[in-house]
Amino acid sequence: MRIGLVGPGKVGKGLADRWVKRGHEILFSFSRSEEKLRGYAAEYGELGHWGTPRDAVEFGEATVLCCKWEQTQEAVDAMGDLAGKTLIETVNTFQDDGTIAIGHSTSVAEEISHMAEGALVVPAFNSIPATLLAQPEDVFGETKAAVFYCGDDPGAKATARQLIQDAGFEPVDVGALKSARLIEPFAMLTVQAAINQKIRNIGFSMLRPRDSAS
Repeated sequence: MRIGLVGPGKVGKGLADRWVKRGHEILFSFSRSEEKLRGYAAEYGELGHWGTPRDAVEFGEATVLCCKWEQTQEAVDAMGDLAGKTLIETVNTFQDDGTIAIGHSTSVAEEISHMAEGALVVPAFNSIPATLLAQPEDVFGETKAAVFYCGDDPGAKATARQLIQDAGFEPVDVGALKSARLIEPFAMLTVQAAINQKIRNIGFSMLRPRDSAS
């Protein structure tokens, strides 16, 4: 799959490292350092590319937004026309006091869907620590950490599900886009659990009865 990556920070680069191992092509974009983009692309040989956020959208069968909340409007504007495009977003609004800036009555995902008119938005990967992406995929043994995702378009959700699996996690569909109002506070709970348990790399798993369908 061709993936346009907008924001090559820890989350973006960590996901790209995992996806390229599955043969996906990555186009890096949205960095103030062109040298950084070129360097990341060069690491992947024929599977690595770099360009502008607009290039990322045109290149990708899916576009993945991995920037900070404060940069989101700038990134969306730079991506151009997103109508009908699958946009997977990993954005959180963590604050220093242990709260989130947006949540409960709306969500980052819903706000992004307003910014990016017509985009098929799917939030994912924002309920796991960014540091976990740099760990071996078997860090929890045979158990895979759950990645919650949601959205209103079945095709976009199917793409997100595949990319979650290819990144080495268990995809857990929690419904319509408004369910992001629950995922985003849960991400803050993950942070608090890691702090209180003094374990940097943690994850949660989805437990089901043995006779339950996955």
